[in-house]
Amino acid sequence: MSESEREITGLVLALAGYLVHDVHEEMPFILLDSLEAIDSERIAQLVEYLEQYASYIVVALLPEDASALDDDYQRIAEI
Repeated sequence: MSESEREITGLVLALAGYLVHDVHEEMPFILLDSLEAIDSERIAQLVEYLEQYASYIVVALLPEDASALDDDYQRIAEI
């Protein structure tokens, strides 16, 4: 498997475990980082889907990927 395929597989398995084992009921928080292997449109779809499970979603994105998300999302540009 290529590096990007391993990253996607790991992400899918982690999110599946989060949902199947109802982790979202105890820990309504998701932190996503290193999503460069996914295009910006799919990242936006993923975040939108996860909103129904997690009250808090933190996603570290490159500016071009962040532009695909709705402007309604709170953004932190500098720390």
